Amino acid sequence: MKSFNAAPWRLLVGVCIAAVVCPFSAATAQSSEQPADAPVAAEVTPESAAAGSAAAPAQDIVITGSRIQAGGFTAPTPTSVISTAQIQSVAPTRVDDILRLIPAFSTTGSGVARALSSATVTADLRNVGPQRTLVLLDGRRHVATAPDGTVDLGVIPSILIARTEVVTGGASASWGSDAVSGVINLILKSDLEGVEGTVQSGISQYGDAQNVLAGLAAGTRFGGGRGHILIGGEYSKNDGIGQTPYRPRPWASRGLAGNSNYAANGLPANIYADDVRRTDLWEGGLITSGPLRGTAFLPGGQTGQFGYGEVFGNRMIAGTDNYTEIINPGGNLQQPVERYSAMARVSYEVFDNLSLFAEGTFAHSVTNGYFAEPRQQGSVTGNPTCSATIIPGGQTGNVLVPITNPYLSDEFRERAIAAGVSCFNFGRSYREPGLGAVRGRVGSPSVYRGVVGVEGKLGEWSFDAYYQYGRNHFVQEYVGQINMINYRKAIDAVRSGDDIVCRVNADSNPANDDPACAPLNLFGFGSPSQEAISYITGTSRFDLTTKQQVAAFSANGALFEGWAGPINAAFGAEYREESIDATVDAISQAGQWQSGSRQPIAGSYNVKEVFGELAIPLLKDLPLVRSFDLNLAARYTDYSTSGGVTTWKIGATWELSRELRLRATRSRDIRAGNFAELFAPTTVSRQNIRDPRRSTNYTVEVTSLGNSNLDPETANTLTAGIVYQPSWLDGLRLSVDYYDIDIKGLIGTISANEVLERCYVDGISDFCDLVTTAGGAPNGDISGITVRFENLDRLKTKGVDIEAAYRSSLENIFGEGAGTLSVRLLGTYLDTLATTAVATASTEERAGEYVTPHWRVSGLITHELGRLTSTLDLRWLQGGKIDNDFVVGTGALNTINFNDTKNIFYTNATFTVDVSRDADRSREMFIRLNNIFNVAPPFPDQASPLFDQVGRSFRVGLRFKL
Repeated sequence: MKSFNAAPWRLLVGVCIAAVVCPFSAATAQSSEQPADAPVAAEVTPESAAAGSAAAPAQDIVITGSRIQAGGFTAPTPTSVISTAQIQSVAPTRVDDILRLIPAFSTTGSGVARALSSATVTADLRNVGPQRTLVLLDGRRHVATAPDGTVDLGVIPSILIARTEVVTGGASASWGSDAVSGVINLILKSDLEGVEGTVQSGISQYGDAQNVLAGLAAGTRFGGGRGHILIGGEYSKNDGIGQTPYRPRPWASRGLAGNSNYAANGLPANIYADDVRRTDLWEGGLITSGPLRGTAFLPGGQTGQFGYGEVFGNRMIAGTDNYTEIINPGGNLQQPVERYSAMARVSYEVFDNLSLFAEGTFAHSVTNGYFAEPRQQGSVTGNPTCSATIIPGGQTGNVLVPITNPYLSDEFRERAIAAGVSCFNFGRSYREPGLGAVRGRVGSPSVYRGVVGVEGKLGEWSFDAYYQYGRNHFVQEYVGQINMINYRKAIDAVRSGDDIVCRVNADSNPANDDPACAPLNLFGFGSPSQEAISYITGTSRFDLTTKQQVAAFSANGALFEGWAGPINAAFGAEYREESIDATVDAISQAGQWQSGSRQPIAGSYNVKEVFGELAIPLLKDLPLVRSFDLNLAARYTDYSTSGGVTTWKIGATWELSRELRLRATRSRDIRAGNFAELFAPTTVSRQNIRDPRRSTNYTVEVTSLGNSNLDPETANTLTAGIVYQPSWLDGLRLSVDYYDIDIKGLIGTISANEVLERCYVDGISDFCDLVTTAGGAPNGDISGITVRFENLDRLKTKGVDIEAAYRSSLENIFGEGAGTLSVRLLGTYLDTLATTAVATASTEERAGEYVTPHWRVSGLITHELGRLTSTLDLRWLQGGKIDNDFVVGTGALNTINFNDTKNIFYTNATFTVDVSRDADRSREMFIRLNNIFNVAPPFPDQASPLFDQVGRSFRVGLRFKL
């Protein structure tokens, strides 16, 4: 049984009590007549949603939990709304800053560089993967910005967002595929009148992460009020954080050392430490085995002794050499990003109750940063006479070098001969200019989206129809890549008279026939010539275009008056086409770049859907039944790739009294395969794996494949909750909701390490067939692993969401001028996040690990006093295990030296001053303080977007309305 941690409950209860007790005696505590930007509470109705948005239009509102517009019906699916005021309280630089107020929200790909990653940010609800969270813009899908079908939140301008609605439950029946863990619907300011703008600038306390943002939106009516036009745009730039080894934060060398001798040395098999480094690499070159092991090559042909620490295979803890390689070299800790976007929307009521509209958007979001530093290189045979084997490139110290290499000094050669060495294993990293880092340009330089449509009313029915076209161009361009074909030729150097040249047309190496080859001196920092650097490096490029076309129609209204109220319905149809076309350079297609070679992708599919939804009041005004409503939804979806599938939802709300409401939903949800899963070509890469037979790490070839025959994932989702609105304190709302999501046929590729685990630990022969060993020997070193997308496993997650909101005047307690207090508290408890392997029936439980903690709690406390508004937003993350599969101890393969991390508590604040002449908030200056106490990520984290990777930072800005 899991132990229960009461600390977050105390925090939740404490803040709730403070919000209730402090203003308890206020006889005039605010009721439902709140100002426009009052916080929206846990449960959302159409009326409260309108109250939560600035300048809310007098129109029907569709809350994302249901497609039905009905003022008397409250959808049973939990929906949280972030209002305009709450958006402004965090002074967002992009959309994910807003969504972090929801604890169930996580981000993926935050721009932390430990590999060739970008600064794109995608939404992930419930930690089940961003491809299972559906992102909508005004209720419509956005064109994908990546091969996995996800949307970069950075391409959506935050200045134009009126509110966000987050459905934390299955919603495929209402909104379609991908809404497995929930829906994020970004609602635009489509009825803005006037001009709104913001400008802000920020920096971290270390003088990096400098950022600026400027946004402007304007709207007006024309044609006697029948028409409306909205124009807006936003520019943002963040300079990022420089290369990780040089920032004064304790992140650069955290890591894990695998102790293969755990059975004999009395230490755990896995040792985490704060100064873990490589033993098989050095910046000028290092001999890694044999009698000359530890010989380090210095500039000018000199040699020295490598400063080993406590050695565990190709890892060591500490060491006397300041230049010893860290195990996780990265580029920028946070990638620099420049983005800008523009949008225009026009609508016109051509007849009463019939309007036409059109909108167009353009966005640009690109990072230009360093994606790898230092470069770790150990790759191929230095001379065919030493070995008949050519070893592909990767992060390993296994270059085999003959002592006849002409760049070696005579003194060293004599030492080698005396030691009986004719060849030696050699590892090197590159820090030299032009070699020491990969500079990348990654992102979407152009995203286009256009919509034309009609909306109107026919009696009691509302309807809309639209056509949407979206096109995204994504680029991944890396400058300074090592061309392994040329690298193999350049290191095969021989003497020709007084010159050193590449071996050309030699019988022993007939492939080395390039007259442009420039020989590469491997020995000593600064030894490679500029000619050699130019010859072995180049630029890799991946150009991706995704396109989306959507045609949709929907209608909703009252069918007839039932015995307990009007029976409302919604129905509609949608047709969608998606396509992808990606091209690469020739060297990438050959798989010969050292730092990864992407492959071309091409494919398309279409989807035809019909859906319907009913809201049925069943009971009304009975004892213990003020109302009882039923919500039914169904959708039939036909994929050109996998055929037809039906999704459905059954929901109910039971209002026992004005104070107490119960709600529950049961749904069947789906996610179909995305571009990358369906159409990914064969790709060969070099990956560092852990050999479970020996607890050692080395690099092997991993071959990845796509699968166009994937079936959609199916998810069974259950939510059940309670909403409490006490009559003794108007304005307070509390909710508690349980969720349970069970996904079957999970699409994915198990990692190369998981293939090895299933082969060598679980003994499954099907997975052993995917593993190649040197010479085919069962005990030989692993040389290759094959992985492909399959409907593999089962994922189950469950937990509890808690939300509370309250707003009240403090004047009756502290007297006139005491101001107004608003409190909003959200918490989520993750009980289970388990993946079960169908092949083995073994389950990996990730709930309670430090990157997927049991508890996440966030709070937003705002005090308004005259012209000053102060907001404190807090985020608490419970500590957890580093790995649930490990145990502290010795003598076994799964032992570790420690396995617990600390709790993390972030404190942020925003102070806003109304500087307008009439105190109407038309001019506001603000200062934002992030991570006030400079809380670092917990050990051993170096990259998780769950934690703040910047440290204490500041932003100042101005907002205005005209």
